[in-house]
Amino acid sequence: AWRPFRPSSRSSWPPTTPETLFIPSVNVMMESVLKVFGSDTVGVLMTGIGDDGADQMVAIRQAGGVALAVTVDVTAPTQVDRLIQETVAAYSGVDILFNNAAVLIFGSIVETSLEAWKRVMQVNLDGVFFGLREAIPLLERTHGAVVVTSSMAGLMPLPGNPVYAATKWALIGLVRSVHADLDARGIRINALCPGGVVT
Repeated sequence: AWRPFRPSSRSSWPPTTPETLFIPSVNVMMESVLKVFGSDTVGVLMTGIGDDGADQMVAIRQAGGVALAVTVDVTAPTQVDRLIQETVAAYSGVDILFNNAAVLIFGSIVETSLEAWKRVMQVNLDGVFFGLREAIPLLERTHGAVVVTSSMAGLMPLPGNPVYAATKWALIGLVRSVHADLDARGIRINALCPGGVVT
């Protein structure tokens, strides 16, 4: 049976050795997370479309932390592969993967175009899949951790937003389903389910 995986003796917080946090992608909700992780013991690599992570990168650096912002489309596997390579080049590895990229649309099923459906699925699901697939071999070396941003919409019905909700329910299933495999590899994985956030 599935059960939440709790930290073991493999890791502790705060870290006592340099660690790398790889976040696709940055949004307003992530600012508090970045303030915690952006310390002198954690190198943060943030991704986004355009200059999404630039301000957070500057703030972390001004506070004495280590950060790098990279523009990437998480729906493009070649770009995610390049991102992993840049992460390794900058920080020599990955200790934490935070899959946070998502898009949100409103409307009923009959109001949703095929293009909109595909876009939400690509960002919210494909992006997580590509990130996991590329990062797991590196996380296995460091006995690292994965956080996947789902939502309260992945735990209860969300009238008026069924497409977004479908992806968040799928992420809960994904996290539960890969848990045993990652546990055997020494990797923790958890889903984060926030409620509404003013952005």
